Amino acid sequence: MLMRWLALAAALILIVIAWGRRLNMAMRWIVGLSIVVLALHFVLGVINTGVMNAWMSIDHTKTRATNAVYAAIYFGLPTLLLLLTAPLMLSAARFLR
Repeated sequence: MLMRWLALAAALILIVIAWGRRLNMAMRWIVGLSIVVLALHFVLGVINTGVMNAWMSIDHTKTRATNAVYAAIYFGLPTLLLLLTAPLMLSAARFLR
C-alpha cells in the first residue's frame, strides 16, 4: 500500500509540474498547487489506511457486503484522488488566465 501511495504522489507531482509549465505559471503557484495536491493526497491516504485497518483487523463481522464496501473504499480512494486532481488543475488554469 505504501508503494502505491508513493507512486501516486510522484505521479501527482509530475502532473502538477507539467501543468504549471504548460500554463506558464510562476514557481510559487506550482509549489502552492503541489502542496494542496499533496495535502489532499495525505488526507485520503490516512483515510485509506484507516479503512484497511478496519477491514483487516478491527471489524469482526465480516460479511460479503462489508467486504465489498471496504474493498470499494480501499480501491476507490486512489481513483478519487486522481479524479479530484483534474478539476483542481483546471480551476487553477482558469484562475490564472
